This record gives sequence, C-alpha cells and structure tokens, in this order.
Amino acid sequence: MNDRRHALLGHVDQRIEISGMFERFSFVTYNLRDIRTALLQDVYAHVDGKNLDIGHIWLQHADPLKHCNLTYGDRIHCECRVTEYKKRLRVPNSDGLLSVTSVSLSWPTDVEVLSRLQRNVEDHDAGPAALIGEVRGLASRVGGYEELCKLIEVLRTSS
Repeated sequence: MNDRRHALLGHVDQRIEISGMFERFSFVTYNLRDIRTALLQDVYAHVDGKNLDIGHIWLQHADPLKHCNLTYGDRIHCECRVTEYKKRLRVPNSDGLLSVTSVSLSWPTDVEVLSRLQRNVEDHDAGPAALIGEVRGLASRVGGYEELCKLIEVLRTSS
C-alpha cells in the first residue's frame, strides 16, 4: 500500500476532511452503473490534528463536485468517507501477492472551493491563465512535459 495513505487505515468507515487540487473528472463502471470519480492532486488529509500529505487520489462517487463548476487547478476542501478495498495487481508484488489492501475516499460532502486557478490570475489577463491550464492538462494526458515537448517537436518537423 502507498505509505502516504497507510495512516488513513485507522479511520476506515469514518469521515475525514481533505483538501486538494482538482485535475479532472472520469467514470468507473461498477455493476453496469457509471460512477463519477474525480482525480485530486496535492491532497492533504486533516486527521488527528495533523495534515497528512497523501499525494493524489481518485475520489469515488464525486457527483457533488460537479455542481461546483470545477476546472483544472481549482483547490477544494471537503469531507469524505474512508474505505478500504482489495486492489488487484497485474503482476505479483515483492511478497508474491496479486492483491493488496488499499484506501479509498468517497462520497464528498461540505464541498468548498478554496481558490480558482483562472480567477486568481484573471485580473491581469485571463488569456494566458486559461492557456496555462490547458497546457498543464494536455501535459498530464500525454505523460508529462517531456512527452509534450516531444509531441510538439514531431508536429513541428512533420509540417
């Protein structure tokens, strides 16, 4: 299990406060139903008087976030339920296991938008701020900034 999330195991079936940066929405299909998920980056769990850095996490049943009109880079704060699940691995881990116990966050409530990336820069010039958000999103979809630079070079040489 991700060592960063290990501390959340003591809070299974409890609600905790988290804050993080919204990246994007997606869906997972479970029992023929699409469940909205949200990818959050730079996530901190606020438990036991500490701020635990848990990195990124996919928030399950994230429909309440849709009503906040989130875009890439918006920072949010909410309460979520902690659950544990068996994560299937494609290859055995170092212990020879094909599944491990992992932690998931779901059912966000009391959602608050702490800041919006584009609105913070909007007073100066909304054009570049919107473009920066789009470039960051594109870079994450193609595998990082180096891959984006390679893609740009291919486009440059092919035309």
